[in-house]
Amino acid sequence: MRLDFVNRDSELGELDAAASKGGLLAVYGRRRVGKTRLLVEWLGRRGGWYSQAIEGPVEMQVQQAFEDLRAGLDTAVVPKSWTELFDLLRIQRSPWTLCLDEFPYLVASDRTLPSRLQRWVDHDMPACSTLILSGSSTRTMHSLFQHRAAPLFGRARKLLHV
Repeated sequence: MRLDFVNRDSELGELDAAASKGGLLAVYGRRRVGKTRLLVEWLGRRGGWYSQAIEGPVEMQVQQAFEDLRAGLDTAVVPKSWTELFDLLRIQRSPWTLCLDEFPYLVASDRTLPSRLQRWVDHDMPACSTLILSGSSTRTMHSLFQHRAAPLFGRARKLLHV
């Protein structure tokens, strides 16, 4: 039985406001507090892709993310790396919204991913598109986005703690 979605108007509004200009957003908080439900509900209202990361080798993670996005992408190319997947997103004709949930799983498998994302966000991410990185490992998300030496420090338009 699916429970009603209630008491999240504030967070939905914060996501709407932050995503209205596009860019990188980060959502984090402890497990089982409703981050995933919030993001899925918000994407259902706004439109966009949702992909929940899996633990495993990078190639398997990229393949899983691509499968989650495939129906909405204008491509027949199957990416073999995060860089190739980001390139596919860069060449899309319309602005898009993508949520990569459980982002710390991806970083655990590929320690270069935050710096690759730094470069992509700074130079190649399409204007008006929105990338949301979400995670339950509060310590990891904090170190990725709020530690001054981290590649993604200062890159997120919004850090939403749920």
